[in-house]
Amino acid sequence: MFYNYHLHPLSRYPGPLLWTINRIPFALSLQSGRLVHDTKAFHDRYGKIVRLAPNELSFIDAAAWQDIYGHRKRGHKEFTKNPIWAQPAPNGVHSLINAAEKDHPRMRKPLVPAFSTRALKEQENLIQGYVDLLLRQLARRVKSGNSVVDMKYYYNWTTFDIIVCCPFRTFGQLVDDARAISGLGSHSTALKEIAIIHGSRSCLDISKMAH
Repeated sequence: MFYNYHLHPLSRYPGPLLWTINRIPFALSLQSGRLVHDTKAFHDRYGKIVRLAPNELSFIDAAAWQDIYGHRKRGHKEFTKNPIWAQPAPNGVHSLINAAEKDHPRMRKPLVPAFSTRALKEQENLIQGYVDLLLRQLARRVKSGNSVVDMKYYYNWTTFDIIVCCPFRTFGQLVDDARAISGLGSHSTALKEIAIIHGSRSCLDISKMAH
């Protein structure tokens, strides 16, 4: 703990004391679903750069987005993916999300055209249509006297419809019908399980706590 607070390479960045010396507070916040709210509160208090764990920083500066996620500049090496999050599948095969630098360009190349600025702008009307539909459905629920709405289901239906429609040009009808399909709600449970797994892994991996 002394090393993490005084000698660690990230010790010069501000953050809540207990979070900067140990990963347990970060893990508990992640597992409880409070991490996004805690992070927002810390940025309000400490500024654009916050140390959320001994070896983890959070940035809200616009320039950081390009530096971290944008195209690499000449001479800059790729940021190594966090091994706590980027775990290979049980069969050892990496996906596009967790592929190593030598494999990632090959896997990314076929998908690049779909995420160009031009391609994304062409999808804007489609996505906006589903957002408008979502708002109409919510307004309809309120007018019918159902003022309490579980937004989880409506967000699930809307995103599922968009995901289906964008690549396949098949009109999704879940949000239009305001109905669920078998298995669609299970991903919420899966996300909670992932948070528990990653939170536990980050604490149990002692080598990652001090470096």
